[in-house]
Amino acid sequence: MLILTILLWAGCAGVVKRLDPPRVSLVDMSVEKITLMETSYRIVLRVMNPNDTAFHVKGVSCELELNGEPFASGVSAMDVKIPPFGTETLQVPLYSSHVSLFKGAVVLQEREDLEYRLQGKLSLNGGKMLTSSVPFASRGQWTLKGPTDPKMN
Repeated sequence: MLILTILLWAGCAGVVKRLDPPRVSLVDMSVEKITLMETSYRIVLRVMNPNDTAFHVKGVSCELELNGEPFASGVSAMDVKIPPFGTETLQVPLYSSHVSLFKGAVVLQEREDLEYRLQGKLSLNGGKMLTSSVPFASRGQWTLKGPTDPKMN
């Protein structure tokens, strides 16, 4: 029985194809609506598929940190197919409380650069038997100081 179980397990492992995770990066962010208690944003993510198999994205959840502090989070259902070795952009709504917004504004006054970290997961659908979540993380930095004139140095 043990040998049969090992052979069955080894056979199934050979059938399942291991996929490289998609690469996700933040492309754009805009303010959608400001209310008394929260601000809503729309972010655009670029998802790159490094595999020779298409990804079928059925949802995204993510959180955005600014300078190491939680800032906004959101989820979105979608139905997007990313072709093999292809790329697509996904729009995701994010929401932050004004407490997070004001806290971030105070930190910004003390810095010249804004560091962000975006983390979350893509929910992929590969049929009824193959549904999974793939985590992602992306980070970057925006400079808040204006362009410098080399003649003024």
